[in-house]
Amino acid sequence: MFPAMTQGHRHSDQHVEQKPLGHRLARLRKARGLTQTDLAHHLETTQTVVSDYEIGRRRIHLHRAQQIAEILQVSVDELLGRSVTNTKNGNNR
Repeated sequence: MFPAMTQGHRHSDQHVEQKPLGHRLARLRKARGLTQTDLAHHLETTQTVVSDYEIGRRRIHLHRAQQIAEILQVSVDELLGRSVTNTKNGNNR
């Protein structure tokens, strides 16, 4: 469904760059008033893992993106930086 979120598809046109994704994650997390430790607690992981997501050192897999989106009260599309226009036209599939 999201090729860029798995290890085997690094050169896909649909590749989600990890650094911009991490920056978006940090911005959304801060906008909700959460620390990395807070988010880690909700995800049942460590602050280091959240930090690694935010700096692009670790990939965010689909199931984790879904969890993060739910915690931050945003859509997975918003977390991934997909535009509203693409979503309305059905181009996000």
